[in-house]
Amino acid sequence: MTRYEMAQVVAKAMARSGKADAETKALIDKLAVEFAAELNHLGVRVAKLEANQPNLKFNGVLAIRYTS
Repeated sequence: MTRYEMAQVVAKAMARSGKADAETKALIDKLAVEFAAELNHLGVRVAKLEANQPNLKFNGVLAIRYTS
């Protein structure tokens, strides 16, 4: 596993850290410090991709009727 792949795992763990106990949060914080450079790079990369996306919104209703 590369450092970048591990940084992605840490980023996902940070996103879900609200459900973690205190010990797990402390471990996630330690990992975030260790992979700070990669996490920053990942954030910049995501921000650039989001900036290039158009502001489209889709709304609608889907109704399906099944008769036998």
